[in-house]
Amino acid sequence: MGFGVEGGGEALGANCSRRMPELQPCGGRSGGTMGGMIPRMDLTIGRGARGVAGLTHKVVTQGVLTAAGDSEDSARRWQSGGKAMIGRSGTATWPRHQAHSGWHRRNIGVSVCFRLALVGTVLLVLAASWGMAQSSITVVSGSVVTIGLGASDGVVPGMTGQVDTTVTAGGVQRTLPIANFSVAEVDRRSCRASLSQVGPGFEVTPGMAVRFDQALAKVSPPPTVIQTPRPAPTPAQIPRPMEIPVATPTVPTPTPAARLVGPAPGETRRSDETGSDYAWVPPGTFMMGCVPGDTECSQDERPRHSVRLQSGLWLATSEVTVAQYNAFARATGRQHPPTPAFAQTDRDPVVNVTWDDASAYCAWAGGRLPSEAEWEHAARGGHNEYGYVWGDSPDLRAVGKVANVADEAARRVHPKWPVFDGYDDGYAATSPSSAFPPNDYCLFDMAGNVREWTSDWYDKDYYLRPVPTDPQGPASGKERVARDGAWDSRPNELRISDRFRLPPGERLDDLGFRCVLDRAPSGPPSTCSGDTRPTSPAGPNAGN
Repeated sequence: MGFGVEGGGEALGANCSRRMPELQPCGGRSGGTMGGMIPRMDLTIGRGARGVAGLTHKVVTQGVLTAAGDSEDSARRWQSGGKAMIGRSGTATWPRHQAHSGWHRRNIGVSVCFRLALVGTVLLVLAASWGMAQSSITVVSGSVVTIGLGASDGVVPGMTGQVDTTVTAGGVQRTLPIANFSVAEVDRRSCRASLSQVGPGFEVTPGMAVRFDQALAKVSPPPTVIQTPRPAPTPAQIPRPMEIPVATPTVPTPTPAARLVGPAPGETRRSDETGSDYAWVPPGTFMMGCVPGDTECSQDERPRHSVRLQSGLWLATSEVTVAQYNAFARATGRQHPPTPAFAQTDRDPVVNVTWDDASAYCAWAGGRLPSEAEWEHAARGGHNEYGYVWGDSPDLRAVGKVANVADEAARRVHPKWPVFDGYDDGYAATSPSSAFPPNDYCLFDMAGNVREWTSDWYDKDYYLRPVPTDPQGPASGKERVARDGAWDSRPNELRISDRFRLPPGERLDDLGFRCVLDRAPSGPPSTCSGDTRPTSPAGPNAGN
């Protein structure tokens, strides 16, 4: 922001504190009656605004000029005419005796200059925000906020914007963007969005204003049909019984509610090629890594960082089953994986598959393995603040049967195992797919049953060099990343952020996978109920 006065010259802006020819307010060379010097002028450098980007200097009437800027400027020395000195306090003083009788006219110029600049600032702010859809935050839950605009206002998943706050510096009020957001879920009158890039020293709170980057096409509500009641008939107007007319009442046809563009989060469809169900995971921004307060966090899960996925994905609702893998092996001639030491049904997840086995199956099914970031985004189900798929607490006794993990059933077979004390899911090893409730994206077994291969190579320091948009992992490595806990996992291995690494040729009886489709499945919509087909003993011919 700059200031100028009649008589020409340079505008007072970020350099006003450094360039004050002849101590003239608003800079420049004086002309005509604008000559003269202010008898005493204080130049104050604010030290409290270091975290506020974009603050500029300002002028206050009555001969006081206040600047908000870097505190290093406080140690500078400005020289002009009377050799004004600035000490560590950040105040510059010019002796009164340097002024002459024209100083009061210059003071009037300062006042005019300030008012003109203030009007210019308002116009700039209005111009910058013109056409931007605005609302405010109603609820803050960790890094997820609820905004008071929804589908009826034209909001759709994937929209982005900024959170604004108002700061006052030197008596001047400024509106500053302090965080970005990306919409993940939309209701009719509100939406949930994930925060990212929150400015240091700032906190997002309810009531803060938000601005969308995209224009909103507001959905008009159904028209209201108003029927004017007929006046009551007089006795003379009442027809005889045989003359009573039979009128068909008019019922207004309701206008169907506007449907959001694109699939809804968790919407499921079936693939004609494999018979597998896939759920829609929307694009958006989420926080990847350990949640605050996680005492089990490993070093390779830090630091927590913001990741943006620009495209949504169709992720299989369940891990690939024994029956599905057997069909692939028969169709391609690929060898069946070794049979585990425990019994399985054809609906149990296939295990003992290598990374190449899993990649080959997904390619045959028309898809691929998910990246590590895609897997964590999907597992969170829109809940950035969750440490576990089911919530914040590792105490499964308080939440019911939600996952197949190392429990009392496993302890009966393996007495020395560390398990979830007092929790019994009923399975000592793998369980059929969709035996436990899904998360909010209709994804089953995102905690427990078997670990799942991802497409990423492993690097313990990868989070120290985070890729903010669509990360695909390191270009090379010796081990691949697997996510999810398993039927034999201890409590700390069930955390969403937990990372597991192993050579791509490894075969384990607690390791499986699920696939991603980058295009919508070819089959019809399905329900979020998982695989409800009857089970049968597993084997090379299962699933026929």
